[in-house]
Amino acid sequence: MGTSLNQDIKLGKSTFHVQTEYYASSKKIVSNIFKDGAIVKRLEKDISTEEAIDEEVKNFHESVVRKLLSRPKKRKLELSNEVFNDILELVSPLFGIMSTTIVEDCLKTSNTAQDLINSLKKELTEDEAKEVIPKVIALLELNGYSINKD
Repeated sequence: MGTSLNQDIKLGKSTFHVQTEYYASSKKIVSNIFKDGAIVKRLEKDISTEEAIDEEVKNFHESVVRKLLSRPKKRKLELSNEVFNDILELVSPLFGIMSTTIVEDCLKTSNTAQDLINSLKKELTEDEAKEVIPKVIALLELNGYSINKD
C-alpha cells in the first residue's frame, strides 16, 4: 500500500521533516523524523487491521507532529534575576506594563547575549535603541556576558 505523508516543521532555526508510512509487510505505521537529511527519531505503531489505514496513518502522523511542536522550547541564554530585573528597569519607561512580557519573549528566542540585544533592537525605535541598547550591552558585559562588537 502506498500510504505516506510528509511534512516539514520549523522549530526555531531548525527544520525537521516528518515522514509517516504504512508497511503492509510488518503491519506497522512508521514515522521518521529527519534533521539535515539524517533520521533523528523513529516511531512505530502496530496495526491489527488494515481497515481505514489511510485514516490511521493520518492520525499517527498528526500525533507525531503535535509531539514535535509541543516539545519544550529551551532557551540557552539564562539571566540571573538581578540582571533580568536590571534590564526591565532600563526598558520599563518604554514598554510600561508590557516590559516583562517583551523581555521574556526576546529571551525565548535568544541563545546568546548578542541574540538578546538583536531581539530587543527589533522592539525599539531607532532613537530608543540608541539610548537603551548601549546600557543593556554595558550591563550584560559587566555581568560576564559576551557581546559581538560589529
